[in-house]
Amino acid sequence: MGMITNIIFAKTVLLVIVLSCGLNLMIGTTEALTIPEGTTILKVDPPPKREERIAFAQALLREIDEIHVLIPDLSPDQKKWINKQLSSSNSNRKFKAYESDEFVLQTTKSKLGEIKIILEEIIDGNFLGQAINQENEVFKWLYVSTGLIDFYVPFGVTKLINKKLITVPDDKRFEQIGAIGLRFNGIGSSILTAIVGNFITGKLPE
Repeated sequence: MGMITNIIFAKTVLLVIVLSCGLNLMIGTTEALTIPEGTTILKVDPPPKREERIAFAQALLREIDEIHVLIPDLSPDQKKWINKQLSSSNSNRKFKAYESDEFVLQTTKSKLGEIKIILEEIIDGNFLGQAINQENEVFKWLYVSTGLIDFYVPFGVTKLINKKLITVPDDKRFEQIGAIGLRFNGIGSSILTAIVGNFITGKLPE
């Protein structure tokens, strides 16, 4: 009985999160933006099979990695400075840290790195040496989708480009924060509807 309760609770939590992230924005959509190598954003109907979800994860991982590798790591001195500022009790110092290039570099690279790790786990089909079941896979997709919709990802990438801290050559996707926001929101929303939403309704294939 406990296991059944946990499953019901988990699905309820998923449903609440999906609705709060704007599930209705993408319901019924069959085609939208594209990601590298011709892999389209996930379709809601028919629900994506496991091999289709893996192919999508692989294409998305390539795109995320394309940006992630452009963002430099902070130097030891930069890390020391940002940590000192953020741990300060002085609100002005904290504000200065949040507005700094170092904070944007660190936060954006960290969040993209987290998404990469989760996508790799989905592709590998295991976590810590154990195979992941469909419910665990869906929770990982939920993390990926909310990460892409997260304000820090589109804002961070845009700010880094505008300040010439990174360069994405000949790429129109990341020129304006509106375009980036719509792109990542579209990808994240398609995951919520095609994978999470279909899982909740029992339509997601194994």
